[in-house]
Amino acid sequence: MPWSVPSSAVSLDVTIMVTQSGDNGVTNDSRTVTIPTSRSKTLTVGW
Repeated sequence: MPWSVPSSAVSLDVTIMVTQSGDNGVTNDSRTVTIPTSRSKTLTVGW
């Protein structure tokens, strides 16, 4: 899921929590990604 943030002179750390509903064999987890000053980062979630 691509996203962008307003221009900044510093990078931005964002924590994303992924959860599931039901018994799908998927583990709930979180990841912290750093959005660089270029303002763009892509996080791919797969199972």
